[in-house]
Amino acid sequence: MAADGGTLCHMQKQTATTVKVIAVLAAIVIVAGAGWFAYQRSAGARGEPDAAGSVAFDSAKAEAELDALSQKVNNAMTSDQVTAALVDEVQGLVQRYPRYAPARVLFGQVLAQEGDAQRAYEQLAASLELDPRQVQVHVLAGTLAEVIGKLDRAGWHYSQAISLEPGDATHRLRLANVYFQQQDYDTARRQALDALRLNSEEHRAYALLADIFAKQNKLELALQETVKAIEHTPADDRTALVIYTRKRGILLRRANRPAEALQVLMGLFPAERRQDEVMADLATCWMMLGQPVNAAGVYEEALKIDPTAWRWVADAAQWRIKAGDLAGAQEHLKTIRLLNPRAPVIAELQEQLAQAGQ
Repeated sequence: MAADGGTLCHMQKQTATTVKVIAVLAAIVIVAGAGWFAYQRSAGARGEPDAAGSVAFDSAKAEAELDALSQKVNNAMTSDQVTAALVDEVQGLVQRYPRYAPARVLFGQVLAQEGDAQRAYEQLAASLELDPRQVQVHVLAGTLAEVIGKLDRAGWHYSQAISLEPGDATHRLRLANVYFQQQDYDTARRQALDALRLNSEEHRAYALLADIFAKQNKLELALQETVKAIEHTPADDRTALVIYTRKRGILLRRANRPAEALQVLMGLFPAERRQDEVMADLATCWMMLGQPVNAAGVYEEALKIDPTAWRWVADAAQWRIKAGDLAGAQEHLKTIRLLNPRAPVIAELQEQLAQAGQ
């Protein structure tokens, strides 16, 4: 079943939460921050204790260890070869310098890369207790808090980022999305509008407004915002453009305007129209128009490009059954048996054909 406008909001957050975390990691880079080092030098000058709490903190030594280990972690992440030994090495750095905020950030980033969002968040939270003015660490902490379901904490971190960088629209957009997830749509809308006041080109804010209005069943307003989202998206950001085009098509279907939805979707590039989600949207439009044969044709046209895609053959067969074209469905079933004799859908199609033939 097609997703509604609200569900598609989360598609623009990069499909999966793991992808989102890695994207934020990439934006922050690994620890490297002269500001952090300067802060820690001043802390060291004040004679703060090290891990044992018995001797003065050696900022130069800690910085040198951090720099070398950060480079190792960067190289490992680039090649996707973060080993257990490397994780232990970073943890050892934290144990030697428990009050060294950048060390905890590095450990948190490594844990996030390894998929341990809970422990990663705990390390970032500990770092922020030591130095609360780390804007990008608040952003990453907020992202991880969303992943582990702590929306209130995520909102708090994004609010802190806003207070530290009030002119950054993306912080407000992140906060708006938290309110959206909490179903506080009015506050989410206000935050999204604040983001647009700071950056009128922020296409994600228009897309979020579309989702908010869709949740409030204000379809015309939602459709207006999808147009703005598409208009403000860079032409080379085809991923976002496909998402927003699908979003507009879904809203048009909700408004019982399938012909317009079909026209919108046909504006995508041919390769984009062969994406599974887009083909499902196109087929649904044809079905709403009472033309299931054309719905089958969506998949049959794609099969001209890739005749081995047996799942598309199965979708075409199902639409042929709905159109009452049992002979056409049987031909597709024969093709599936050739392409993938063990496909579970074979039994499903046989049952559907038997029921349709009664």
